[in-house]
Amino acid sequence: MNIKFKTTWTALIATLSLALSGLAMAATGVGEVIFTVGEVKVQGSNAPLKRGDALAVGQTLMTGSNGHVHIRFIDQAFVSVRPGSELRIEQYLYDQAEPANNRIKFSLVKGTSRLITGKAGQANKQGFRLNTPVAAIGIRGTDFVVQVGDDVARVAVQQGGVTVSPFNQDCSTQAFGAC
Repeated sequence: MNIKFKTTWTALIATLSLALSGLAMAATGVGEVIFTVGEVKVQGSNAPLKRGDALAVGQTLMTGSNGHVHIRFIDQAFVSVRPGSELRIEQYLYDQAEPANNRIKFSLVKGTSRLITGKAGQANKQGFRLNTPVAAIGIRGTDFVVQVGDDVARVAVQQGGVTVSPFNQDCSTQAFGAC
């Protein structure tokens, strides 16, 4: 009986430690720059982004005509923002204990970006959304590339699947998941 109680407390302490480290990471950032070349910055800042910089919800990444940045997110998702692009991190909530709470939303304002789903999106596909100027993109466990212009969105799927829906009364930019 004493061994079971001790094991339970050990498991509880380990779980709390993981949860607290996740909260600490969320407070400092939701992703980290792992590669950058050329002109790459966060909107509103003149300082160039560099390897090791933390990224937070609400930031818009901007790449110049020679810029390219790779980001690794807290759930091991990967995002590449290619030259001449703008990608906004709208929301990034990764809840390992309750996957139904996972919420990830990006907006690709212009340009091209590659996204590889992490643990949050894999566990809750309906909690993921990429908005473009003309359409919403939902995932099905995925590695995909999106290129947008003012009135067009092109999607190439490397692995998995996506759904693409134009915005209308049934498909709002505020929603998550596929429309």
